[in-house]
Amino acid sequence: MPLPIPLGSSVSFDATTPVLLLSDLHFGDGSRTDLFARQDGDLVSLLEHWRDQVQGIVFLGDTMDLPQAWSLRRIRTAHPKIWTALRRLAGECRLVFARGNHDWSVDYDALFPGATCCEVVLFGPAALAWHGHQVDLMMKPSAGNAWLKTRVHATLERLAGCRLVPPLERYDSPANRVALALTTLWAHGELTAARVLERAGRPRRAAALEARVRYLARSFIGDPADIFGASYRQVLGAEVDTVVCGHSHLPGVVRTDRGRYVNTGSWACGSRTYALWEDGAFRVLDLDTGQEIGDADYAGLLEPTGPEDLFRWWHRHHKGLLRFDLTD
Repeated sequence: MPLPIPLGSSVSFDATTPVLLLSDLHFGDGSRTDLFARQDGDLVSLLEHWRDQVQGIVFLGDTMDLPQAWSLRRIRTAHPKIWTALRRLAGECRLVFARGNHDWSVDYDALFPGATCCEVVLFGPAALAWHGHQVDLMMKPSAGNAWLKTRVHATLERLAGCRLVPPLERYDSPANRVALALTTLWAHGELTAARVLERAGRPRRAAALEARVRYLARSFIGDPADIFGASYRQVLGAEVDTVVCGHSHLPGVVRTDRGRYVNTGSWACGSRTYALWEDGAFRVLDLDTGQEIGDADYAGLLEPTGPEDLFRWWHRHHKGLLRFDLTD
C-alpha cells in the first residue's frame, strides 16, 4: 500500500477472518483522571464473550495510558483483573496491540507473551487500521516533541481533574471552557503572526501557522484533531479503500467518495464502543445499547474548513463570561 506516510511494522488478517477491535481504552492509575475508570469487569466480560467467536482481538492503540499513569506498575496495580485476562488471552487467541501516542514505548510482546505488537494492521486487500495519531498534525511521530506534548497535556488534565480538549459539546466543564478560551486567544495570535509573515515574504512559515489554526478549527467544529479530515485527504484513495482508527474517540462508519472511514471510538469518559471485522466489512457497536453506530456525528465534516471557522464557532456559541449555548 504506497502511502505518503510510512507504515512501519504490520500484521495482516484476510477477509474471512473475524476480528474484534477496540481502541483508546486508556488504562490508567485508578485515580479520578484515569479515563478508563472502573470498567474492568465489563471489558473482561466483552473479551470473554467474543473470544470463541473471533480469530483475532486487536487493540488499536492507547491501550495503556503511560502519560497519565506514569508507570506500568501503577496501571497493573489499578487494573489487575484486566492484566490477568490479557495474559490469558495472549496464550489462547491471536492478540494484537497496535501502538498509539499514549503507549508508544510499551513492550506488549514482553508483557503478554504470545501477543504481537505493531504499528499497522491490514485487513483484506485494501483496508488499513492504525491508531490514527499518524495523521494528527500536532501528535504524529514526525511532529516536534510529540511525546512531550502528550505528557504535558496529560499532566494538565490530571491537575484539572477533567478532559481539556474540544469539542466543548462533548467535554463541557468549567476548566475546559477556560482551556478553550485560552486556545482561542492563542489561535488569534497565530493567525495574526501568519498575516505578518505573509507580508514579510515568508509564505511557508505563514502557511504552517495557518495550518495549526485550521487544525484547531476542525477540532472545535466536531472533528477532534482533524483525524477524519486528514484520513480522508491523506490515506483514503486508490490503494486504501477503508481506513480504521481510534485516537479521536469519535465512533462511526462513514462512506465517502474516496472510501470508507471507520472509527472504533473509545472506552473513555463513559463511552464504550467496539468494532467487528466480519465477511470483509467493519461494524462499530455501542456496548450499552447494542446498536450499530453510523455517520450521524460526522455530518458536514467534509465541508472545507478555514482558520476563521474557529472564531466563527466561538462567536456563534459564546454568550460572554465563558457561558456557551451549545444547543445548535
